[in-house]
Amino acid sequence: MTNLQKSVRESAPKIMLVEDDPAIQRLLGYILETEGFQVFRCDSGKTAIDAFDTCAPDLVLLDLMLPDVDGIAVSRTLKTKVSARRTPILVVTAKQEEASRYDAFEGGADDFITKPFDPIELLYRIRVFLRLSSERLRAVQEVVERASLRLYPQRFIADVDGREVKLTKMEVLLLQFLMTHAGEVNSAETLAQQVFGAFKARGCTDDAVHAHVKNLRAKIENDPKHPTRLLTIGRKGYSFSL
Repeated sequence: MTNLQKSVRESAPKIMLVEDDPAIQRLLGYILETEGFQVFRCDSGKTAIDAFDTCAPDLVLLDLMLPDVDGIAVSRTLKTKVSARRTPILVVTAKQEEASRYDAFEGGADDFITKPFDPIELLYRIRVFLRLSSERLRAVQEVVERASLRLYPQRFIADVDGREVKLTKMEVLLLQFLMTHAGEVNSAETLAQQVFGAFKARGCTDDAVHAHVKNLRAKIENDPKHPTRLLTIGRKGYSFSL
């Protein structure tokens, strides 16, 4: 490998692949490396959690059914790390139940794809989230303030009545959109399209919006069951109060 090839390789996006099945890990690793990604393999949840800061991945590809710590617990743990707030987590699992999908989103996952999967679709979703990382966040750097809440997109935090709240990247993007369109009503489908990219992930993007809204309410509302900031407007969608 020449110095130039090594430099290009080291600058490629890094993906942490958390998968305990050797055959699937080899397949996913091959697909990702063929596309030019750097791949860091982990065969257990604990290994992924322990290695995250050293690896500093740009994206995590996470199985749910792991031998020690299940994938949802891994996702929740990673999202408590400051270093992981900007890192998308894409769940790849054999579980197809709606409950598993919703649990994954509530646990901090940004997308959900079931096995067997289409490699082209998987790569497309990965590139969408990597593009969100490199483009969308640069476009939402200004502090936004509404309803006694101040959002700091670059720092991934919000000031809620003087209380600092940590946010994930998807929560920042969703909250920033709703706050800058305060008073407007946007359906889950519209938010999935406008906030999470121009793609429809087999219908799961609406579920992602609902899960992220629920997570946001738990962080920014005094009483999440009776929200005063992030409102549900009938069956039309969501709106941030003026």
